[in-house]
Amino acid sequence: MNSLNQVWLLVIFLAVHFANDVVCGNVTMDKVLYDIEVSLDRLIEQTSGSGASLERSQNDPGSIDIAAFNVQVFGRSKMGKSFVAEHLTKIVLRYDLILIQEIRDSSGRAIKKLLRMVNANRPTAAQYAMVISKRLGRTSSKEQYAFIYRSDILQVDSSYVYDDSKDDIFQREPFVVKFKSSLTAIPSFLAIGIHTSPSAAASEVSHLVDVYDDAVSRTGTKEAIIMGDFNAGCNYVQDWSPIKLASDQRFYWLINDETDTTTKSTECPYDRFVVTGTRLLDVIEPLATEEFHFDREYHLTYDQAIKISDHYPIQMKIKTKKDFERISLKRMIEIEDSATLTDIVAPPSVALLTSKGFSLIKNLKATGDLQSFNVKSSMLTPAMSIGKVDQLKAIMGKAISETQVQAAKRHLNEISMVKFLPKNNGYYQTLRDYYKTVPFLYVVMANCEAAKKRCVLAIEVENAF
Repeated sequence: MNSLNQVWLLVIFLAVHFANDVVCGNVTMDKVLYDIEVSLDRLIEQTSGSGASLERSQNDPGSIDIAAFNVQVFGRSKMGKSFVAEHLTKIVLRYDLILIQEIRDSSGRAIKKLLRMVNANRPTAAQYAMVISKRLGRTSSKEQYAFIYRSDILQVDSSYVYDDSKDDIFQREPFVVKFKSSLTAIPSFLAIGIHTSPSAAASEVSHLVDVYDDAVSRTGTKEAIIMGDFNAGCNYVQDWSPIKLASDQRFYWLINDETDTTTKSTECPYDRFVVTGTRLLDVIEPLATEEFHFDREYHLTYDQAIKISDHYPIQMKIKTKKDFERISLKRMIEIEDSATLTDIVAPPSVALLTSKGFSLIKNLKATGDLQSFNVKSSMLTPAMSIGKVDQLKAIMGKAISETQVQAAKRHLNEISMVKFLPKNNGYYQTLRDYYKTVPFLYVVMANCEAAKKRCVLAIEVENAF
């Protein structure tokens, strides 16, 4: 019997079974529908290997993938739409940790259903769990925060809702979770979730400094990611001068004002990551923070996308312990002149290269003949590296053309990684500001292959620690 027939037989059985209970007054119709939903989900889990399972995780094994997503009035209505539920599942499976915001479902069923769907379609070795806040808000329209996370990678050490009873600053008090892991390049970090009230966004964002200070006092952990829908842009935040989270030099904003985190016609940087703690800053993948355009990824129309949410998820990466050797801030440009041909009989002498500050690596064929070789030198400033390009040209002669030399010099003047990072807005700091203090290594090299009778001139920039 195929899985579709199983589903329909189960629906008929449950409907008849629970209908009898309803007649007897034992359960409500809402309970009937919920139990049918749970049973169907269990059957889907059992039969998901039939080829109808959703997209598997796209997690990078060298990093911990983190996201924050305002799912816009998340509840049973949204999860009752199979198209939306399946795409939300795909999105969650991209990450090892994701903050879901704007959970409005008072029954708690919708978020549990999402977690079940995620686990029904997870990679074989993965297991997802959830830590969720209580319902928050001053009005009858209350919300919850939920962190869905890979429990085989991360563990919850502690969690709590910030106590705002004295000052009542926040419409929905921030949710603080301390995560720990034996796999991450840092042993633990705080994840602080927030969805501000648009009308009070500036005040709430400012007081996130107090939330952080309280969290450090309670947990002893200084490394923190403050994440969520700050409503920090467009008409909601215009004057940054009084915002403590912007002026306090301990904090760095990973999403800047030039980013649009909305799916609709608005162009606003509402959703943000703000990070603090030197150890955390040193393990962030600096060029990997961005909004995730699920409409482009899944080829959705505008109307389809806004059924999922009016926000894009924002995403970032931190390094795992296994792969953490240095911050992944690296760029290489290879310059080849197809018009240049020369007989490459042998590399320059080691004595000559050493005297000029170059190293040599040779690759030989099984016969002992030369296959290729690499000549390179590393400098700490672009100016020194430009001088090395001239020296390399003098050593290599016709194997490197003047065209290659001029192109390399031009790129060395332009290649500094700092300028590829988000700019600040004059009030808050970004990683661009942090990396201005980080030394860079500028590598100039010639990669030569005997069979091609030419050398590729390459320049590489990476941080020097």
